[in-house]
Amino acid sequence: MSGAPPTGPHAPRLPDRGRQLLGRIVPGWIRSHGLAMAAVTTVLVTLTVLSQDVTTAMFTDSSTNSGNSFTSGTRPGWRQISVGRYHTCGVSMAGKAYCWGDDGNGRLGNGAVTADQDSPQPVVTGGGLTDTNVAAITAGRTHTCALTTTKLVYCWGNNSNGQLGTGTIGAQVATPTAVTAGGALTTSPGNVRAITASRFTTCAVTTTTNDAVCWGDDTNGELGNGGGFTASGSPTNVTTSTGMTAARDVGASGGYGTGICGITTTGKAYCWGSDSSGQAGNGATTGNQDSPSPVDTTSGLTDTNVAATTQGTLTSCAIITVTRKAYCWGSDSDGQLGNGTTTGNQTKPRPITLTP
Repeated sequence: MSGAPPTGPHAPRLPDRGRQLLGRIVPGWIRSHGLAMAAVTTVLVTLTVLSQDVTTAMFTDSSTNSGNSFTSGTRPGWRQISVGRYHTCGVSMAGKAYCWGDDGNGRLGNGAVTADQDSPQPVVTGGGLTDTNVAAITAGRTHTCALTTTKLVYCWGNNSNGQLGTGTIGAQVATPTAVTAGGALTTSPGNVRAITASRFTTCAVTTTTNDAVCWGDDTNGELGNGGGFTASGSPTNVTTSTGMTAARDVGASGGYGTGICGITTTGKAYCWGSDSSGQAGNGATTGNQDSPSPVDTTSGLTDTNVAATTQGTLTSCAIITVTRKAYCWGSDSDGQLGNGTTTGNQTKPRPITLTP
């Protein structure tokens, strides 16, 4: 596709879901990059935050996509990519999961613990995953989880802290295994619409109730349940007692990070877990937080304007609505906050300096 997008009364109209995504995530992006919108199949390019140290790229065919339920297509290419610490996973446009890289602990999901794989390996199907029903995938440090079109979650790899959500803590698993019901997460029927993997923790957001649930390691408060830093092999609700009700999304670093951030449906950001370098963004370095802490709103973020967040090892960032400005907070030891100087730890969001 090339050239400016068609305009005027005969321009193709975005489907409702397409308009929603375009308005919430990247308004004007397609136009500014000179992409034409086809009249029959409108292709939106959206940015979403799942679990990795960089922003996940997700290509969505809006003519067949609605939430995490899509009709498998025949076009080649990738629907979504997720980067962990030493491995990468992706979902094809047809809805099939693949992983590659380090296969320690069985994190590639190919049925065995094999040597490093330098090309995509198909994740084993059967028991829940098929060649066409994977809606999203998230790679943690040593484990991986996938969300199906039926809103069920399957995980594989290391389970030393219960991050697979199978109800137990212990042995690694090299094939996709169903996450058990727990907290607000149900399995009959499934009710998950978003997932993210942290270092040794996994979190999800439910559909109708908009609850955030987490399972796995809680050494730094990653479960956010206010329960005193105790690991869980089953999903447990993130507490709403500090204000984070009606979650819209959760995001975490899939490599080294032990901090997690969430956004409410009204656009307010909260973070929990490690706050060793100010990455919780609450205005102070407060140590480990086992309950969501509201991100400071005195420097650009508000209670209603956060569109997306992403986390690194010791740094967090967000994009706000309308102006699309980006802010970062936490460690700035190497200039990773992007504010024009190396400022050390920053406990409040700082705007990224952008020179066109």
